[in-house]
Amino acid sequence: MSPADPASRAGVMPKASGDPSSRTFGNNMKLLFALVTLLYISGCQYDPHAHAYTTQKPSVKDIEGEYEFSEIYMESYAPGIRDKVHKLASLPTVHIYPDGRLTASNFPYFSETRQGFEYRFEDFRSLDTTWEQAVVGGIGDGSGKILDHQGLSLSKLPLHLSSVGFTGTKKIDGLIFGFGDPDSGDAIIFRKK
Repeated sequence: MSPADPASRAGVMPKASGDPSSRTFGNNMKLLFALVTLLYISGCQYDPHAHAYTTQKPSVKDIEGEYEFSEIYMESYAPGIRDKVHKLASLPTVHIYPDGRLTASNFPYFSETRQGFEYRFEDFRSLDTTWEQAVVGGIGDGSGKILDHQGLSLSKLPLHLSSVGFTGTKKIDGLIFGFGDPDSGDAIIFRKK
């Protein structure tokens, strides 16, 4: 470098493009960017059913009726449970009556073995309980606004079965019994007949 070079007069030595420290810095930045992106993506879990939740409070007339089994997402707790449900003589059904009563037949009953984390399939049961309309959760889109997930609070059932949500963005088209962390997607879904 010549004394006439402005960088040398200022005491700054330009790095050569082959300088290993400049490559290390660039590689570290790429690695850091990749790590931050991975953490961001893995931290942005979401309830895979949330897009179908009912957010407007329905009337009792909209709620009442018969709901038939549609899908079960509990294979991690009971391998083969879908097949067991479909082999039943009649699919599970839920009846919601306008007087506040709810009954179910052949309901796939899971007990909670570790609060909010693990469930065990017991058997197919009949249920007979009462219901009240309730907000059973919230749905956020990341903007800070939270919408209420409308549903029912059920009496005389264990806590993990005492809240059932409605599905249907325009009108009620089903029920969802969610289990544990909503981001897991573990649920039993019924469609309105």
